[in-house]
Formats: sequence, structure tokens, C-alpha cells
Amino acid sequence: MQSGSKMYPGQILFLLLSCFILPPPCPALPDVIPIGGVFHPESNDHQDVAFQYAVERINMDTYLLPHSRLERHIANVSFVDSFTTGKRGFKEVRTAPSRTSTSVDVCDLMEVGVTAVFGPESDRSKGIVRSICDTLEIPNLQTNWRGGLKLDAPCQLNLHPDPDAIALALVDVLKFLSWKSFAIVYESNEGLMRLQEVFKSRDQLSAKISVYQLSMDGDHRPLFKDIHDSTQTHILLDCATDNIMDILRQAKEVDMFGDYENYFITSLDAHTLDFSEFEHLQTNVTFLRLIDPNSPEVINAVNDWVHGEREYGRVLNIRPETVRVEAALMYDAVNLFAKAITQLDNNNPIEVTPLNCESGNVWPYGFALKNYMKHIKFKGMTGGISFDARGWRNHFTLDVVEVLYGGITKIGVWDSIDGINSTKTYEEKLIEIEKSIQNKTFVVFSKIGMPYLGWKDKKAEGNDRFEGFSMDLISEIMTMMKAKGFEFRVVSDNNHGSLNKETGKWNGIMKEIIDRVTFPLVYYA
Repeated sequence: MQSGSKMYPGQILFLLLSCFILPPPCPALPDVIPIGGVFHPESNDHQDVAFQYAVERINMDTYLLPHSRLERHIANVSFVDSFTTGKRGFKEVRTAPSRTSTSVDVCDLMEVGVTAVFGPESDRSKGIVRSICDTLEIPNLQTNWRGGLKLDAPCQLNLHPDPDAIALALVDVLKFLSWKSFAIVYESNEGLMRLQEVFKSRDQLSAKISVYQLSMDGDHRPLFKDIHDSTQTHILLDCATDNIMDILRQAKEVDMFGDYENYFITSLDAHTLDFSEFEHLQTNVTFLRLIDPNSPEVINAVNDWVHGEREYGRVLNIRPETVRVEAALMYDAVNLFAKAITQLDNNNPIEVTPLNCESGNVWPYGFALKNYMKHIKFKGMTGGISFDARGWRNHFTLDVVEVLYGGITKIGVWDSIDGINSTKTYEEKLIEIEKSIQNKTFVVFSKIGMPYLGWKDKKAEGNDRFEGFSMDLISEIMTMMKAKGFEFRVVSDNNHGSLNKETGKWNGIMKEIIDRVTFPLVYYA
């Protein structure tokens, strides 16, 4: 209003009425936003814990959903009993599946007006939950690709990295390791499906590949004996995380987990295992890691979980280094939902609508909410999160890590654009080599033949029995390398080695090299 201008009585009355009649701006979201989680009590992956504390953290956030709070509703269903998961709910509806207890529990969630369903993990329950959510148009957020199916479900969004991209990462690591031959050891047909990209890339890898399936009875030693006899030393292992340590122990029992073997494990949860029992071995174990335990997102979340459980009088035995992928993905999924519904609220008023699986009614905001989630980008416990047009997660990064002396070391980073970038310096590699030599006693096989090697005193013990150029040279080399020690042995047949064409086996020094008993870089006539 310009200086000196008059305000008429009608204008004054309008302004006064506006102050009392016009409501203050308020958010369109309801005060309480119900969400549902479907979990398995027998699972130990802490998805339910991640779900709980993601909700609590968001409810304390003054910027995210400042005028609303999330309210969690839980359906605990058996991991193996899909009948239990649906039975209470999906009753003779349109295209409804047969009545199961999974649908019962999920339909109970629908009746309280949940705006999204998180989980479940089990394949048997997952299909039922997906079907109910699609029918009622409620977003369903998943955290695994178990089962190998990538269905274009209209209301489903999966935060787990695309398995095809994971397969490409496996191929890139194999190239990085420069394996020219290796054995694939797999547990299930599902695992074999995950490795199809490796088979397709055989020519790129220029590698000879042999394939072995782990025994159903749990005794894997005969399998590893066969691999040992084949002289193969590189193993690509695909199995459940909980079975890895037992498999490696059995490999060790038959001399397939020693100085000469190299393992590449496909599980994204391998970082949660304790490899300290192998700290005196020099077997190289490599795997990929989605979760960076040093990231503030992981550290802060785990602190919330541990302190929160302590407030309830419970003990949660977990550290940033032992968080499983699906728990971290669950935490990220709840945050993704909260960010998306906040953005949707800026454009559309949203109502919570209790639904009945029998009525055929739908939640009118479900498709829009899923589309908003597909366009959200943020950094969570599992790194950068974004989705392609199909709703599959893309542009994620994986750490390439190796186990040496029982400890885990990051040696590179993989992403879908640049492949692998090594993070280990030349100096660090030299230090590792020196350390491995200093902790090792070398066995050197040879044959008697002066001036290289001859008997000095057959009654003496150890290296004092021998003399000659080979003894002097190896002694100097070991001193320069600061090796722990070395031991000379003479082959029983005093031969360099020859191949028996009938048995396909070698004798002499060559036999000891093939059997990985001797130091393979030096042997003397």
C-alpha cells in the first residue's frame, strides 16, 4: 500500500475476517500414517529391528514428516508356511489367490489402513503379499531377489541391487583377479542361475571353468578332494552365508584352504563372518560388500538399534561390520517411503483408508506413491539409492574386499559405470607380500646331485644334512626375504619328474609341486 493512501472500512473488515475465518496452512498428511511389516520370527537378520528404529528415527526428525508420525504394524509369519501368511485375509475376492495365512495377516494390516507393506523375505509368502498389494494398490517394498524372479508387479519396489548388475560385478572381479581357470562350487540351482553371466563371459575371461555342486548331505570333503586332484587352486563359491564357514573348514581338512588356494565368495553378507580362525593361513579370500561399515549412515543407525534395544532391557549383538544386507535395506526402505510420501503430500492431499480384502476397494494413492519412490535419490545404509524406469535399483557401488590373516581389507570399488577401481597402493601390496613371507616356512624339494646338492651328514637333522650350491643360494635368498625359515627335502625317487600316461600322475619334484607341498619357484637338479 502506497504511503498516504487510505484504507476503506470494507477493506479493514475483509482483513479482520480473513484472520479469523481462513484456516492456517496445514499439511495434507494425516497425523498418523500406518505402515505394515511382514517378518519371520525364526530369521536372525534383524529386519524387524531395522524397521522399528527406522520408524522411531523418522518420528523424531523435525524436517521429514514434521506434522505426522509413522505407526508400525507387524505381521509375524512362518518362513516356510505360506498358508499361515495369507489365511486370515484374502477371502474369495476377484482374482484372489487361495486362502492362506499370509493373506490373513496381510489383510489384517489392510484393515488398519496401512499405506505400504515392507517384506516379506520368504518366497512362499512374498507372492501372496505382492498379489494382495497389487489388488488393493498398496506399495510393497522388498529387500531381496531371492527366487531369481524379477516380476513387473505394479505396486512392488525392490531396494536390492539388480541381480544382473551383481552378476556383471562378479565378472569384473574375475577379470581383476586375472583367473585363467577356476572351479565354480555352487549350492543350489538358484545360485547357478545367478552365475549365468559368468558362464556367458567365458570367452571374455579366457578362462577354463569347471563346475561342482555341493553335497546335499553336508559332507563336502569328497568334492574338494576331487578339485585338489584336478590341481585347481581358484574357487568361485556360491552358497548361503550361514554355510560358508563350515564349507571352508571342510576344504581346509583336505588341503584345499592353504597357501596356494584363492576363493571368491559371491555372498553380499560374507563381511559379517568371523574369519579369525584362519588368521595363520595365507589363503586369499575375496568378496563384494554393499555396506560400508565406516559410513556415518551405518554407524548412526547401528547406534540407534543398540541403544534402543538397551532401553527395552534387551541386548542386540551387532556392530557396523556385522549388519546384514537385508536389515540395512529394510532401514533404507522405510526412509525411502517417508521421503516419497512427503513429496507426494506437497502435490496431493492424502488420506489413510482402511481396506477390506473382500470389498474390492483400492487405495487411490498407491500407484502415485510408488512412482514418487522411483524418482527419489538419497544416500542410505547401503550407499547411493536410485532406480531405473522399471523400478529396479541402479548405479550402486560395491566394495571389493579380501581376507588376509583373518582380517578384512578393502582393495577396490566397483560401480556399474566404471567397473573396478583399485584402492590398494603398490607400497601396500609390497608390505603384504613381505608380511606373508615373514610368516612362512618354505619347503624346497630337490634331488641329490653335486655341485647343486649333496649329503653333508646323513645322520644330522634338517638342513644340516645337506651342502652344495643350492643350499647356499636358498639360504641367501631366504635371508634377503626375511622369511621365517626353509626346509630342504629330497624326493624319494631322486627324479625331476615324469608323467605316467596311464595314471595321468607325475612323480619326482613335479609331483611335489603339483601336490602343492614345495615352494614352486625354485627346484634344482
